Amino acid sequence: MKSSNQIILPPYFETSQIKSLAKKLPIPVEKVLLFYSYLMLRNLSKAKRNEVSFKETRVSYAFQIHSEFIKIVQSRNKYTKVIQILVEQNLLKVDQSYSTGNKEGIIKKPGFSKKYQIPKHMLDHHYTKSKIHYTLTTRKAITTKEKMLAYIIKHKKSTIRLSSIAKQILLKSLDNLETQALTSLGRFQKVSGPSMDRYGNRLHSCLTNLKKSFRSEIRFKGSNDPLIELDIKTSQMYFFANLSTEWLDEVLPPYDAIKLYPLIEELQDCHGYQLFRHTVLCKDKDLYNIFKEPLGVSRDDAKKVLFTLFFGSAHIKKENEREQFEKLFPGLLNQVNNFKSIRLEDNQGKNHSNLALILQRMESKMVLEYVIEDIAEQGITHVLTIHDSWYVKQSDALRFKQIANQSFLYYMSSKPNIIPKIYLKNESPQILEDSQLELLSQNGC
Repeated sequence: MKSSNQIILPPYFETSQIKSLAKKLPIPVEKVLLFYSYLMLRNLSKAKRNEVSFKETRVSYAFQIHSEFIKIVQSRNKYTKVIQILVEQNLLKVDQSYSTGNKEGIIKKPGFSKKYQIPKHMLDHHYTKSKIHYTLTTRKAITTKEKMLAYIIKHKKSTIRLSSIAKQILLKSLDNLETQALTSLGRFQKVSGPSMDRYGNRLHSCLTNLKKSFRSEIRFKGSNDPLIELDIKTSQMYFFANLSTEWLDEVLPPYDAIKLYPLIEELQDCHGYQLFRHTVLCKDKDLYNIFKEPLGVSRDDAKKVLFTLFFGSAHIKKENEREQFEKLFPGLLNQVNNFKSIRLEDNQGKNHSNLALILQRMESKMVLEYVIEDIAEQGITHVLTIHDSWYVKQSDALRFKQIANQSFLYYMSSKPNIIPKIYLKNESPQILEDSQLELLSQNGC
């Protein structure tokens, strides 16, 4: 959806379908089309984020939508009737399950009462297009779209749970981003602003799904200074190597954190964990390269296997992979699986992903908050993030890396291996040494 009066719709909303629907509705049909355009955007964004087809997201995902949002789009006193008509016409599937209220100290999202989904029978095999473009024709519909966009922006900003300094730096940096390299979906995401998920507290913005081939084009407005990526090497494993009861208290509610205290003590006494920490924290070693050798696979495949062992179900059968990892780090997988046996209320009972939840939240706290606060104190005010990476002007890159290392040393008692990269058009990213960063910072625009 653009900031103009054009919207995108599911492919079955051809002219005849729209005219037929208009005769049945108690409100202008274009207001209902706005609701479908929003569902389309959610589907497209989800598909891009998970690297799956749009068709798959339409089958797999239903989205919870705040009742206030539906009232804005579909008229406050008639939205219930409108939803009923759409369901009767087989144009909408509604999951009636509720998620409001409090239960055992868990705070649910008030107002998110139902999930809405484009029905399975409206699949793409009936059509040649995955979406169609539609131009709004009435002033009321265009005004409603403006109100809808304002609501989306307000809600997305409210999800960003960061300190005021970090939030201000990140939002201003995204506002100052040039848009030429972004897709149409990315430009809409820039207009509507970033949001933060409730799982790993990760920030999702117009850059989150930007292909690497376009990253060389990213610039801040009014600057020709190229951006340098600063990436934390083996980030999830680094945070696992720094897991502690103090960090549990930092990223989990007290009633969840206390359940894992005994496991932290057992983990830190494990000889395999001590070897693992030494490997991950050693700048000259690469965990995935070490693990790939006995498996006879590529580094990327070794990483995928390791993530499956750490974050997948404890019952996944990968006997050879488990055996090889056990030889490298004796007893560690048993400790990892212990974390999958505890029910965390904040993880909604998905026990096997407990570690993923904890490590992503540790990453977000460091990357999005502590490091950003420290660089702001040193006068660096332009920084973009994609999960475990920062993007800064090349003139700021060396100083940023030095400040980030000090932040990690203070909060984690260890430094990660931060890899500087520069993206060149139509080429693979080039890894830079500190001496090269120093030279680039001197030549920065």
